[in-house]
Amino acid sequence: MSIKFEDCISLKRITLPSTLATLSTRAFHGCTALHTVKISDGLTEIGEQAFYECTSLRSVDLPNTLQIIGPEAFAECSILQSIDLPPSLLQIQNAAFHNCKMLRHIEVPESLNFLGAQAFGRSGLKTIIFYGPTPNHPSGTAFFPNDVTLFYLPEYGGTYTWTTPKWGIYDAYPLMTVGALTSQPQNYYKDLSP
Repeated sequence: MSIKFEDCISLKRITLPSTLATLSTRAFHGCTALHTVKISDGLTEIGEQAFYECTSLRSVDLPNTLQIIGPEAFAECSILQSIDLPPSLLQIQNAAFHNCKMLRHIEVPESLNFLGAQAFGRSGLKTIIFYGPTPNHPSGTAFFPNDVTLFYLPEYGGTYTWTTPKWGIYDAYPLMTVGALTSQPQNYYKDLSP
């Protein structure tokens, strides 16, 4: 099954069926009025530029079966504010969330094993929680805005892994320090107890 609504500027909401395994390249590219997307379990891959320039898209609930977010899949979604990355996610490819200026916080599942160049480049991210080890990545590239703060689980590589040249440009803290952040609402972070 293939779905293609590229440049359909009147499309406002859509529910994707559970029979859809891959969302094709540029499926909703330029759907500037699209604000609500419901994706059923069954989808394993979001293709390149699938939601590129969906400038009305505020949040997306990704299915628990998703494994790959393709290059520039949500790039230029300028008001995207929240995205819950599922525990099945293996890859976030190049520039997947590039220039998502309203995106402030993400939680990266333990399953993630690849993070592409500029995956969250020029986004509004301020905090990121990694629930697993540092993912594989292209050398010589940045992933996030320079002023982002990373939190990680100490059992995955300890401080050394997070202070290597690749990750050392970001402020990184063991997750147990999250409790010291009192300026966030109580439910801002998931239950972080081991």
